[in-house]
Amino acid sequence: MARRSRTESMIGFVKEQGPFREVPPVGVGVARVLWFLVVFLGCCLWIGSRLPRPPQSWTTVKLREFAERKDEFDLVFLGSSQIYRHVDPALFDEVMAAEGVPVHSFNFGVPGMGALENRWILEQVLAMEPARLETIVFDAPAPGVLLSGMNHVTPRVKTWHDLDTTLLALRIIRDAGMPTSWKVDMARRHLVSFGYKLCNVGSLREVLEWELTGTSETRADEERMARINGPGGLGTDERGWVSMNKAYNDSSPYQRSLLKQRYDKMQEEMDRWVKRVQEDPDRPRPLLEFDGQPREVQDLTPAEKELLGDLIAMTQAAGVRPLFTNAPDIRQKEYFVVEAAKAGVIPELVDMDDPHEHLELLDPTLRFDELHLHEKGAVAYTEALAKEIAELLKGAP
Repeated sequence: MARRSRTESMIGFVKEQGPFREVPPVGVGVARVLWFLVVFLGCCLWIGSRLPRPPQSWTTVKLREFAERKDEFDLVFLGSSQIYRHVDPALFDEVMAAEGVPVHSFNFGVPGMGALENRWILEQVLAMEPARLETIVFDAPAPGVLLSGMNHVTPRVKTWHDLDTTLLALRIIRDAGMPTSWKVDMARRHLVSFGYKLCNVGSLREVLEWELTGTSETRADEERMARINGPGGLGTDERGWVSMNKAYNDSSPYQRSLLKQRYDKMQEEMDRWVKRVQEDPDRPRPLLEFDGQPREVQDLTPAEKELLGDLIAMTQAAGVRPLFTNAPDIRQKEYFVVEAAKAGVIPELVDMDDPHEHLELLDPTLRFDELHLHEKGAVAYTEALAKEIAELLKGAP
């Protein structure tokens, strides 16, 4: 019987009915692990590229609609609910034509869209190579790094967490003037969302859940409702605008009760806020940090400037003109685009939150809450915005 070596005796292992065999060198083991990860991640990426967009994502409806009609539009609005609830494309086009600048516009606003998600949507829109697109009007009220509750594992948030956007989010979090515990929590949420997207966690279930629930008739009804009235829906004219009034009336009883509570609470303070701004338009309004607490005006961090710079660079590289705007807010003044314009990061800002220029938009009778106008207010806002943008486009080279 052959004598075993000391190495074999100490670190070898026994095959059933067979001789001792040496453990593979560490380098071989590492190589095998790396090879497994490459194959695994490659398969995840291949599967992810072939899965349809999650039906539950609030941006899916508009991405599909724009893909089908992309060559119709020469101006697109991209941003948060302050775009979605405020800009009626049909009225905007009518006013623009009256001002001598005919356009055909589409409202790509979605509630809660921050600049990070804005950046990802922009990539998707430009990748479609819309033939007539000449102008994109951005509303970027905040970077969008704040993820609360379980939002970070929802289909919508997972969708925009590609590698570039996630790394940029982590840099913004790192530079935020917030406690370390907040930074760790936000970083963890973004990394989990990125991991879910990378490995397609829940993606197949989300698609099958939509396809297999109920009957074909009920699914068709749900799809029609989501397309028109769902979160991020297209509205009755299928141009992407849904007013706060319609959103309130079409919401579930529970959601309606929450909106009513918000509305009633805002009404208690509305007159005082409006009076304060009307009496002293230059008086600073408290700015809100990522945690919702007031903050002083401060310069944008390098990562925040990079985020806005990306939006501008991608747009201009596609031969499209980027404009930025912000809606009137009687309680606070969003620092993000205003400070960026002061720093020269944003080339053109249509400042609709300037009481000197648009004091009429602060009328309490036009408002649903401190951030949003109701339908009558949206009409006034759309008309005012169209006239401002028409003047800019008239002077375009």
